[in-house]
Amino acid sequence: MPQTPVPDSHGEVYQEAWKASLALWPLLFLEFVFALLRYAVFFICALALFGPLVEKYGKELADAADKGQAVDWTPLLADLAALASKPSWMVLAAGVILLYATWWCLLSALLDGGMFRSLWAHWETGEPFSLTAFFRDAMHFFIPMIWLQVWLSLYLLIPLLGISALFSLVVGLLALTGFNTAAMAVCALLLGLPLLFLSVAAAVVFAVYFLAAQASVTRGLPTRQALREAWTLCRANRWRLTKGLGLVFLVYMAASFGFRVFFGILGLLPVLGPLFSLLGMVAGMALALFLGLYLPSLTVVFFREGKLSN
Repeated sequence: MPQTPVPDSHGEVYQEAWKASLALWPLLFLEFVFALLRYAVFFICALALFGPLVEKYGKELADAADKGQAVDWTPLLADLAALASKPSWMVLAAGVILLYATWWCLLSALLDGGMFRSLWAHWETGEPFSLTAFFRDAMHFFIPMIWLQVWLSLYLLIPLLGISALFSLVVGLLALTGFNTAAMAVCALLLGLPLLFLSVAAAVVFAVYFLAAQASVTRGLPTRQALREAWTLCRANRWRLTKGLGLVFLVYMAASFGFRVFFGILGLLPVLGPLFSLLGMVAGMALALFLGLYLPSLTVVFFREGKLSN
């Protein structure tokens, strides 16, 4: 089949990404399955680390929650501090965190590779979704997506080291003043707020860059070339891709906050409150899953616009 025409306006870009997300709705189910795999292992890891505390205090905390009683956290926190101070527990925690991070990265590489390739196939050939094709493409792009994660982790390490060095410098200067209240207020005003806004903006740009790099890798480009191409597209047309995806993320944050407030108020009802709380949790999960598909779909549409409309 011929390639789908490239959208012209900003509105058409969002509309076409919406249509593609609906056409590839089975990807939402796969997202849910992969999320279950992530969080199931997370709970297993948490039990491996905090199993003794759960065994000792679990029933007591559950009973207090059922009866609406106040909980004395002092014994639990004391036991937690004693447990965390053991060298053997520290080694165990480091190993569990490393294993879980590896598990998360492996699942993300599979899901993202199959998802982006499904989106490219939808736009380029009109190919309908196929579970067989999804896992075939996921395995085909598994190693490139892992390499992409490695490179982007190295890129992220540089600004994190810079922020850590700046924070250490500020804390050192404040220590020289004896942590004077006025000096701390001035630092918070002159450095804290600008650094906060800069960090949020940098996080948005990095997230968009990650999505663009994934779209580029699943076109078949080598990892380094995909990273260069993704950065070019992020900055193209006055940062059109970055602003477009950033706007969607802001809308998602507003909608998510609105859902929480709405269902939180309904959750205060005497009889139907628990039901509305459950509905709020389901709505928030559904919104997050759809965002996980819509942002890659929008990235591919913007990507095609930048590559094919010139």
